[in-house]
Amino acid sequence: MKRSLSFRPEVWAEVARITGEEGGRVSALVNTALVYYLNVRRGLDLAEAWEAEHGVLTAEELAEGDRLLDEAGVVPARRASGGRPDLR
Repeated sequence: MKRSLSFRPEVWAEVARITGEEGGRVSALVNTALVYYLNVRRGLDLAEAWEAEHGVLTAEELAEGDRLLDEAGVVPARRASGGRPDLR
């Protein structure tokens, strides 16, 4: 699916630099960034819904959640691969 997007000049300059250095495509970079953003957003929405029903998560509960996510391998693509996401 093709769409037209507008970028701030400084954002586009960084996108062009990154995709040029890595031989990647802008579409792949935008898709990777949006998937990451949407996953984070879904997680935050779920946490907010849980807190609305059960109360605010404690520091201990948050730490346990971080531990479980790390254990399950749910980490940003850059950290998981030991480098940068594949943008080709």
